[in-house]
Amino acid sequence: MAHIPDTPIKPDDPATIQPRKVPAVVDMRRAIWIIIVAIAVSLVVAGLVRLLAPTQDPYLPESRSATGAEAPAITVPPAR
Repeated sequence: MAHIPDTPIKPDDPATIQPRKVPAVVDMRRAIWIIIVAIAVSLVVAGLVRLLAPTQDPYLPESRSATGAEAPAITVPPAR
């Protein structure tokens, strides 16, 4: 296969890649703020879920009766 040489880019070519005009520090600050906002939103949502969730587990009585947790306690003999 023949190698096709690259055509040189001319300065007046409109398809040239322009350098970024925003410094990297601005991008880093923006990323940090996005992370902070995401964490804050997740904490708010978790708090609302905890406040609005029922206080008792609806499956707890079923699981206790299924595992025998409601059985009378067996006395443990004292240690010798």
